[in-house]
Amino acid sequence: MTTQDSSKAVGYSISSYWQPLTYMLAEVAACFPILVLLDGYLFHTDQPVLWALWLLCAGGLGITLRIAVRRFAVQWKTISWSVVWIIIGALVCWMILNHVSWTSIWIASISLLVVGLFRGNMLVMGDWDRLFPLTLQLILLIVAWIFYVITGSSGDLSSAHFSIYIAGMIHLFAILMRCGARQINYSVWEDGFPIAALQLVIRRSRRWTWILIGVIAIIGGSTQLSMMLSWLWQKILSLFQSNETVIPSQMIEPMNPPPLLPPMDLPEQSPSILDPAWIERIAQIIMIAALAAFMIGVGLFIYRLIRKYGPPLWRWLLRILGIESAIPLPAEEPSVGYVDQTEKIHSKPSPFRIPLKRKVPDDPAERVRYHYEKLIRRGLKHGLDQHQGDTPTILGRKMIHLNKKETSMDSEQRISVLIRWYNQIRYGAKSIDAEELKVWEKKD
Repeated sequence: MTTQDSSKAVGYSISSYWQPLTYMLAEVAACFPILVLLDGYLFHTDQPVLWALWLLCAGGLGITLRIAVRRFAVQWKTISWSVVWIIIGALVCWMILNHVSWTSIWIASISLLVVGLFRGNMLVMGDWDRLFPLTLQLILLIVAWIFYVITGSSGDLSSAHFSIYIAGMIHLFAILMRCGARQINYSVWEDGFPIAALQLVIRRSRRWTWILIGVIAIIGGSTQLSMMLSWLWQKILSLFQSNETVIPSQMIEPMNPPPLLPPMDLPEQSPSILDPAWIERIAQIIMIAALAAFMIGVGLFIYRLIRKYGPPLWRWLLRILGIESAIPLPAEEPSVGYVDQTEKIHSKPSPFRIPLKRKVPDDPAERVRYHYEKLIRRGLKHGLDQHQGDTPTILGRKMIHLNKKETSMDSEQRISVLIRWYNQIRYGAKSIDAEELKVWEKKD
């Protein structure tokens, strides 16, 4: 066997083992609320984390045994992993049985062991998209969020509140990696999950996705918000229950009313605008008008967001769920050339943004985008008249005629070349020659 063949074999062994083990970890994190429910109302051990570790160890043992059987040879690495999973599983089982030694716990442990062994076997031999669809994973994420809200209140399941939060974050990260891997045709799993593949997923994921992950992590770890969500959940439950308090009957002593005073003639008062009743009505009208204006503003804002980002998000969701046939295809574009479109460039940087020097990317396409953005920002500082409908070609012409220094043949040619490259990588999906780009950058 040559060096190249041995490297391929090592990469295959690492990928073939860690990939199904990662799948098993994602499935255990997704099913953790179900384990919490079983432990709270059936097992009564108050240790759902140990049950999750037990299921994960059983899955790891099943994966190891299946890989060993498929290769028709027992290697030292396979034996080592089998011993590790058996030891960890035995320790977890001992910790579970140390709390409760019922016969039902033995039955539950053996059942989860069998489930984990079979599931590990299926993950090695089958397709994860078919065994664990993304739709089911998203549904289990919603279930995990509901369980997280429910366990925030004081009750039988309140002890598992933090563990559900950790499992939910693992589940959410698994969904993000799965969607990113679908966008790059599962190349993330080649060569045993390399760091370059992880960077590719992060670079192709949208920035708002990671912001959403951070916000969910901060919100989920906030005790105050958990209390608010729990209070809101209790209020929702109280709507479906009769919480009328029955006042016990008590003996009321008879009370003699005081003697009435003779009526007094009060002077008549003319109606004034300072009457408290009028002030209250005016305040109510102002509050209603302000609330209506606020609701209209929020509605318009949501309408603009849906109108702008709704169709692409809907097409992206359909593409992720694998029902691309239901997406209405746009009109066919000409195969030659490109279609000039509009790209938004922030004309006024935010005063709250920290001015950091941006690093020049290594990828030629990203470097072209970097130089294009730098060109537009330099033009905006010198008075470039940018409109909403301006395309890159129009902005390039404006940059050529902006300053007398930019009207030389060299500058005009440089701007034209940059605009042509930018249109090619943005609309034509064409690659840029790195050597030509280096020559263009040296003239800067």
